[in-house]
Amino acid sequence: MAISYGKNIGRNRCEPIIIPMCVNIGYTHTYMPNILEMETQQEAGLEVHQFWPLVHVNCSEDLRFFLCSIYTPICIEEYSNYIPSCRSVCERARIGCEPLLLQGGFQWPEQWKCNRFPVYGNRICMDPKKV
Repeated sequence: MAISYGKNIGRNRCEPIIIPMCVNIGYTHTYMPNILEMETQQEAGLEVHQFWPLVHVNCSEDLRFFLCSIYTPICIEEYSNYIPSCRSVCERARIGCEPLLLQGGFQWPEQWKCNRFPVYGNRICMDPKKV
């Protein structure tokens, strides 16, 4: 599935994040459908929690934020476009966690390919290490 980072979330309403892994991630509200076209947080939660073992082993301190930015994207009432993680966040998560995925016989997921994410400073994006 191609992710459209210029996606306008339009009339989607901000809602409090209820997915346990994404609560206290650095922002409190998301919108659905998300960029992966999941209609509810329950649906997003089922998929993102498959990756809890990677988060739990702390293969990258950026993985949890990166996953949540995809499955529960930040929602800001005054800004109606999708704000992705920066490429740097993706790369740090991939460098730390891809070896574990490969050991288990899994590839880094296509929708997580780092070249799909904007470079910090070129476009609006989130990198908690740049704050």
